[in-house]
Amino acid sequence: MAGTPEALVEPGMLRWARATSGLDVPVVAKRVQVRPEQVANWEDGSSRPSIAQLRRLAQTYKRPLASFFLPHPPVDSPLPTDFRRPTGAPTALSPALRLAHRQALHRRDVALELAQACGVEIGRFALVIAPEDDVEPAARALRDDLGVAVHHQAAWGDEHQALRAWRAACEAAGVMVCQVPQKPEEKMSGLSVPASPLPVVVLNSSDHVHRRIFTLIHEVAHLAAHEGALCDTSADVAEGYAAEARCNAIAAAALVPTTDLLRQEVVARHGGSPGWSDIELGALARRYRVSREVVLRRLLVLGLATDDFYGAKRSQFAEEYVRATKRGSGGPKPAVRAVGRGGPLFARLVLSAYGSDVVTLRDVCEHLGVGPKHLDEVAERAFGWKDSAGGERE
Repeated sequence: MAGTPEALVEPGMLRWARATSGLDVPVVAKRVQVRPEQVANWEDGSSRPSIAQLRRLAQTYKRPLASFFLPHPPVDSPLPTDFRRPTGAPTALSPALRLAHRQALHRRDVALELAQACGVEIGRFALVIAPEDDVEPAARALRDDLGVAVHHQAAWGDEHQALRAWRAACEAAGVMVCQVPQKPEEKMSGLSVPASPLPVVVLNSSDHVHRRIFTLIHEVAHLAAHEGALCDTSADVAEGYAAEARCNAIAAAALVPTTDLLRQEVVARHGGSPGWSDIELGALARRYRVSREVVLRRLLVLGLATDDFYGAKRSQFAEEYVRATKRGSGGPKPAVRAVGRGGPLFARLVLSAYGSDVVTLRDVCEHLGVGPKHLDEVAERAFGWKDSAGGERE
C-alpha cells in the first residue's frame, strides 16, 4: 500500500513469528498479498512492511500486533514430543498444532494471572509416575489422585457427563483441560504441556467423546511422568513408542479397574471362550463410560481374550468410530463451546475477575470467545448452576 507508514519492526521479530508459526515464505506472501521476495526482504531488513501489511502478517501468524514491536523474540516453550507417527518417521508440527500449543500456554498464563489477582488458589498437580512403576499401581494412583471411584462412573448418565466429570476431577487436581477442533489429517488426539503450577491437557474436540475421555487420562499419565507429548492415542500408532503404549495401558487400567472388572456378572458368567459379544462388551462399556475397544483391550491384557479376536473386533470398531464422528448437528451453542474450549476452571477465573473489576467486559469476551449476550449462560455452565447432564455435545 503506497503512501502508508512503514512499521518500525525488527526483522528478527518477523523471522521469529513466521518460524514459530510453521509457515513457508510463499504461503505467507499469498496470504499477505505480496510477492515472496517482498516477505524475504522484510525478514532480511532490506525493506519494511507497511502498518497495513503488518496487520495482515499478525493475522496470518495469529500473533498480537504489539508483539512485533518487541526488541527481540521471547524465549519460546519447547514443543511437545510428537508421538503421532511410527518411530523414525519424519515429523513436523503443522501451523494448526503450533497454534493449539501456543493457545494452551496463553490460557495457562492468563489463568494464573487472574487467579493471583483474584486471590484464587490453584490446585497443585502432585501425581508422579516413575518409569519403573508397574501399570496397575500407576493406574490406581492416578484414579486416587483424581478422586474418582467406580461407583461414580456407574452413576454418570452418559459419556458426555462422564467427560465433564473426568475433566472436573482433573481441574480439581490442578490440571487445566482445554479443547480445540483439529482436522482428521492432523491425527491429533491430545496434547500435554507439563508445567508447575497448572499443567495443561488439550483434547481434540472433533474426536468422539469416548476417544476424548481416554485421551484425557492418557495425557494426565504423560503429565505425571513430566512429559510434554503430542499424541494419536489409537493403538496401532501408540504401540510404536514405549511411552505411548505405557500411557495407553495406564489410561485403560485407570478407566476400567481390574478388580471391579473381574467382579462383574458379565465377566463371571462368560466362561472360558475368547470371544465376546457386542452385548457383553456394550454392558461393560456402559458401566465405565468408555468404548467397547477399551473394555476388550482390558480383557485381552487380563488373558480373557485373544489377539486374533481383538484384531478382528478392532476393524469393526474403527468403522463404527468413523461413522460416529461424522454424525453431528452443526456444533455446540456458543456458551457450550466457550466453556468446552477453555474449560470450566478458565471460564470461572475469567468471570470472577470481571466480577472483581480486574478485567473489562471486552477482555472477558476476548478470553472466552463469545459476545456479551452469551455470558449468563457461560456462567451457568462454568459454575454448575445449569444442569448439563442432558448430553449437549461440546
